[in-house]
Amino acid sequence: MSNSVENLDQILNSISKFYGDAWLSLVTVLATIIGASVAIVGVIIPLIIAYLQRRQQSNQFAAMLMEKDKEIHDKIEDLKKSINSDNEKLQQMLKETLDSAYSEKEKYLLEKIENVKISSEGAIYHVQGIIYSFNERDIDSILSYISASKAYLKSDNEYNLATVCSNIKNMATPLKAADLQSRKGKQVTIELLNLIDDLKNKTKAGSIKKLGNDIEDAFFFIKNT
Repeated sequence: MSNSVENLDQILNSISKFYGDAWLSLVTVLATIIGASVAIVGVIIPLIIAYLQRRQQSNQFAAMLMEKDKEIHDKIEDLKKSINSDNEKLQQMLKETLDSAYSEKEKYLLEKIENVKISSEGAIYHVQGIIYSFNERDIDSILSYISASKAYLKSDNEYNLATVCSNIKNMATPLKAADLQSRKGKQVTIELLNLIDDLKNKTKAGSIKKLGNDIEDAFFFIKNT
């Protein structure tokens, strides 16, 4: 169960980092937008104002402004449209960036949460198997250990998977072929075959494949006696 707690701590750290990263992305993009605005409002526009103030006493310049009034007005409107367009693009980029970040992080966190859930289910079956073993209910114990193994395998909990598989192997050794002829005994045979197949064929890890081979050796030894 301590492994589940550690996984939960990892999830909480991931959530904290996620929001930290999202906030950093937001600040970065907003800084870009604000920086562009500051450049226009704080630098470019004051220069234009200063230039116009220096030239406003010139009759020639005043006459030129009157002649070019529409042209200047159009240029200013074009500049406004350009700034608005750039801002819209930046806002869209911000939205897409955050949507992508949230989607990827959300998927990652959901997977982590699901792993903790599955691993916890494995722990419950694990404990149940131990209790059945204490009560000498070997068939029920093996079935519980098989369920725990499948959960640990699915949640990548290799340490507990190795422990449970070792328990299965050790409990299978003293069984007799007759013990596997009952309804639950036949269920053990089916479930063990499925587990062996999962361990040997649904992972690339050599250590996990070996667990499958070890159980297979013990199981078929019992079946053939």
